[in-house]
Amino acid sequence: MSVLVFAENSKGVFKKAALEAVSYGAAVAAQLGVACHAVVLGTHSNPAALGAQGATKVIHVSDDALDLFDSQQYVAAVAAAAQHTGAQLVVVSATANGRALMGRLAIRLKAGAVSSVNALPQ
Repeated sequence: MSVLVFAENSKGVFKKAALEAVSYGAAVAAQLGVACHAVVLGTHSNPAALGAQGATKVIHVSDDALDLFDSQQYVAAVAAAAQHTGAQLVVVSATANGRALMGRLAIRLKAGAVSSVNALPQ
């Protein structure tokens, strides 16, 4: 069991929202007593930097086809990572790309989706 965070990047640089999402995911994982894993898609020079935000494991899918956002390919990759890690929760930031993924990802994983979360569960 784990918490999986989609760490969005643009041209090899993590978006600020991705770092916030990993930090949030790590805090939720700590509450649940599980590991926080992050998934990075496309080219990135230092995916391990997410460890400073609390990710205990980083899955880097470095495929040139993932350098440009395609919701179908991204959903397939994030869903595969979620199944591989046994994620009970997937955290996606509220960026345009994150919102485009959320619905499809929920359907693919047969899960619910909650948007605009801005606090830890009590």
